[in-house]
Amino acid sequence: MGHSAEPCYTPQPDPNYELRLLMEQFARDNERSCSRMDHCIQAYRETEEILLSLKKSVNDLERSCAQPAPDHPPATILEEEEEEEGYKDMVEHTEVVTESSHDDHDQECPVVADHTFPHPKLSFEEAGMSEEMQEDLMKEIAW
Repeated sequence: MGHSAEPCYTPQPDPNYELRLLMEQFARDNERSCSRMDHCIQAYRETEEILLSLKKSVNDLERSCAQPAPDHPPATILEEEEEEEGYKDMVEHTEVVTESSHDDHDQECPVVADHTFPHPKLSFEEAGMSEEMQEDLMKEIAW
């Protein structure tokens, strides 16, 4: 009478256990990927905003420089030679050169021989992007 009629229960292995582990791992990887992609998208949008702002500034500057200079008396031969000397000096030393007869206009539109803007076609490496970030960005662009 000390023994029960019920057999001992031994748990059976879960046939979906490995599949569940893989799905959990995929979910974690996907979450990390999305986080990195969100970071890349945000950086891309910020860069896009900066580029648009720079383009607008360049367009504004070009528009203001395209306006005619204020009227002034015709230049004498001496003034033209001084102007030419000033230009040569500017090219040699890459300094801002203004003409005395155009002071108001040139203060708004200085002539600069040395451009300090970065080249618009930076490589990913020059921009400081890791290979992983590059791949994520390229996938996002293709999407």
